[in-house]
Amino acid sequence: MNVIARNLVELIKRSGMTHEDVAMKLGVGRTTISNYTTGYRKPDSDTIKKLCKVLDCTYEDLLGPLD
Repeated sequence: MNVIARNLVELIKRSGMTHEDVAMKLGVGRTTISNYTTGYRKPDSDTIKKLCKVLDCTYEDLLGPLD
């Protein structure tokens, strides 16, 4: 599992939303969110911005600290 996937799982848990809730807010399918949380796919930059807004987090929260 990559850093984005691991962080996304934790942020969704903290938000109290389901994958389906997040998917609806982003306008994507639940499978897309599932693919992000398993690391099968990585969100593009526009989706990362939307995820941060929906999950009320920073880029660093989602992407991990910049070294």
